[in-house]
Amino acid sequence: MAQGIRPLNMMQASYAEEALPAANMKRGNMAMNLPNPGVRNAMDGGDASKVNMNPQVQINQGLGMQNMQQNLQTSNFQNIAGAMGQNRAAMSQMTDAESKAQIAMNNQIANVMMDPGLMPGGAPGMAKFAAISNDPAAGKRLLNDMAINSAMYQKSMMG
Repeated sequence: MAQGIRPLNMMQASYAEEALPAANMKRGNMAMNLPNPGVRNAMDGGDASKVNMNPQVQINQGLGMQNMQQNLQTSNFQNIAGAMGQNRAAMSQMTDAESKAQIAMNNQIANVMMDPGLMPGGAPGMAKFAAISNDPAAGKRLLNDMAINSAMYQKSMMG
C-alpha cells in the first residue's frame, strides 16, 4: 500500500506543499499560490480541525466574546438614549416649575384684585370697571374668570 510522503517533523511542510508553488511558478500561474504557506491542521490553534478535541468549549468562548461585543455596542445607544431622557425630564421639571410659578402669580393677582381690603373699591371696583365697558357680558366673563382663578389658587395652596 502506498504511503504519503510526509516529513518527520510536524513543523516542516510536506513535499506537495513545497512542490505545488514551484510548479505553478514554472507554468506562469503564480496567482494560484497562496500568499502565506499556511499551517497544518494540528498547528492551526483551533479545536474544530482536531479529531481528538471537542470544539464546543472553544465555540462557546467565541460566542461569549461576540455576545460581549454586541452588548457593549448596544449599551452605547442605551446610554445615549438614557441621557437624552434625563435631559427631557430636567427640561420638563424646569418648565413645569415655571408654569406653576406663572399660575401662582396670576392667581395672586386675581386674589388681590378681588379682595375688598387690599384695593380701594375691591370687587365692586372691578364690577364698576366691567360695567363701564361697552359689553356687560365681558365684565361678567372677567369676574367669572377671576373667581375660577381664585378657586384654583385656593385649591393649589391646600394641596
